[in-house]
Amino acid sequence: MIINYKHNINKMEGDHQLIQESLIFNNKHTNYTMEHIRVGWELLVTTVTRTINEIETQILTRDAKGISQQQLNDFRSSFSHFDRKKKGGMETDDFRACLISMGYDLVKKS
Repeated sequence: MIINYKHNINKMEGDHQLIQESLIFNNKHTNYTMEHIRVGWELLVTTVTRTINEIETQILTRDAKGISQQQLNDFRSSFSHFDRKKKGGMETDDFRACLISMGYDLVKKS
């Protein structure tokens, strides 16, 4: 797993500390700073963790509902198509259109 590479970040932190103590502040070989590396690492860990959680949730949902992988893929594809703002959500009309496109018969109740 990705967390196994954390020791590399820790080693770079130690090296960075030694470099700073030696009063070396510029590195002509790169534009990246230790701060860039820290932020990039945290972003990577967060993204991987979020992806793992999403996949585990999808598996649990699929198994609990008896939904096939093909159906799950169809749902995901339709959702992505109708999620116009790409924010992970839809307006009511978009959600309705999405369900209709997947074959659901929606009748307005009075």
